[in-house]
Amino acid sequence: MTDDQEVAKQRDIEAIANLLNTQLQSQGVTVQTTFTDNCLAIMLESSQVPNSEVLVEFIRQELTNLNVESFDQVRVFGRLKNDIFPSWKQEFNLHKQQTVLELAKQGDSQAITEVFNFLLNPHNINAKVMSKNGYLYVVLQAEGKVPNQQQSVSYVRKLINHLELFSLKRVQVYGWLKGAGSHAWTQQIDLTEFPTES
Repeated sequence: MTDDQEVAKQRDIEAIANLLNTQLQSQGVTVQTTFTDNCLAIMLESSQVPNSEVLVEFIRQELTNLNVESFDQVRVFGRLKNDIFPSWKQEFNLHKQQTVLELAKQGDSQAITEVFNFLLNPHNINAKVMSKNGYLYVVLQAEGKVPNQQQSVSYVRKLINHLELFSLKRVQVYGWLKGAGSHAWTQQIDLTEFPTES
C-alpha cells in the first residue's frame, strides 16, 4: 500500500467516525473507528446495548452513500458503555452484493422473512419476521385453517438452525388464521435450552 493510499484510508476512517458520531449522537450512541485485519472496525457504545439490526443497516447505507473505496470489509460491534467486550458483532463486505441467504444469516429480518416464505410456501404458510434485542418474532399465517402448532414450531427451529442464528436469545412463534383479529396460538422457543439440530 502506498503512502497516498494509507493517508486516504485514514482520512476515510476519520470522516466516517465524525459523520456517524454526528448522526447517532441524538440516540446516545458514540462511535469509534479503527482499521485492523484489513477491514474497517466500528465500535458502537451506548448506555443500552445498541440495536444491531437498525444500526448495521444504517451504517451500510451511509458507507455506500460515501462511496468509500479504500477498504471493502466492515466489522460493526455493539457494547454497553464502559464494558470491555462487545455484546454483538456483525460483518459485511461493502462492495459485494450479498445474497438473501447471507443477509438472513446475519440476522436481517427482511431476508429471514424471504427465506421462511420460500421454504414454507409449499405448506401454504405465509411468514413475517421481526427482531428486537436478540428476540425473534415469527408470525405464521394460513388461509382456511390455523397452521399446525407442533409442525410450525418444528419448521421454525430447523430454519433457525439452518441459518445459524445462534446469537438469538429466544424465538416467539405465532399461529394465525389469515384475516383473523388475533393469533390462535403462540409458543416461545428458548434456543439456549436445546441442542443444535443437524
